[in-house]
Amino acid sequence: ARAWRPAVVARLARTLGRMNNIGPELHRPEECESVLRTLPGWFGIEEALLMYAVDTDKLPTFAIEEDGRIVSFLSLMEHFPESWEVHCMAVHARLRNHGHGTALLAAAERWLVDKGVRRSGPANLNSAISGNSGHQAGPRKA
Repeated sequence: ARAWRPAVVARLARTLGRMNNIGPELHRPEECESVLRTLPGWFGIEEALLMYAVDTDKLPTFAIEEDGRIVSFLSLMEHFPESWEVHCMAVHARLRNHGHGTALLAAAERWLVDKGVRRSGPANLNSAISGNSGHQAGPRKA
C-alpha cells in the first residue's frame, strides 16, 4: 500500500469531498470533450480528441463532477473479459494535481474487481494505483 503524507491526505479529502463520482455508464460526451479541450498539449489532434469524447458514450467511463459538470473522466477498454486498459483519462487543466486521477483509477479498479477482473492490461491499473506505473503526467517535452 502507498504511504501518503498527512498534508496530502488532508488536501485530497477536502478536494474529493466536494466531488461527485459517477459512472460507468456516463453518456455525456460533450462534457468530456470540454475537459479534453483544456489540455491541448495532450489532446492536440482534433480527430483523436473527438474520438476519445465519442468513446466515452460507448465505453465504461467514470467521471468526477463539480457543480453538475464533468471536470475529469477515465474510460476503460475491454480486450478480453479479464484484460482491460485505460483508454483515456483527462483532468481539467485547472484541477490537475488535486487527486482526480487517483480517485478515478480507484473507482475503475473497484468496478473491475467487482466484475471479477484480476489484472488489467497494458495501461495497468494495478500498478497505477500502487504508484508504480512509471508514467509521467503531462505532455512529453522535446
